[in-house]
Amino acid sequence: VSLSNEMKSAGCQKAVYTKAASRIVMYGDEQNPAWLRDAGGRKGDDASEIAGLRITYWFDSETASVEKPVIKTRGMKGGPKDILGGPLGGKKAE
Repeated sequence: VSLSNEMKSAGCQKAVYTKAASRIVMYGDEQNPAWLRDAGGRKGDDASEIAGLRITYWFDSETASVEKPVIKTRGMKGGPKDILGGPLGGKKAE
């Protein structure tokens, strides 16, 4: 599914729009996460972009939430622990 207007563009595998709640919920998976970016940005450039398995966007407040975000960094491999080193928050894993 591809969505766009003058302010945002998005892509996902499935989208559910609820008029009464003025929101859209976009779904993806690990290989093809849902994504949402500012207008004018192309996928992979430095425009503001979020990606995850589920993105909920509220039109009235122009806010979004991301469940199970997918973070991609150029030229780096590994997860947050590999990139940031050690446990997040400086605490030892229990």
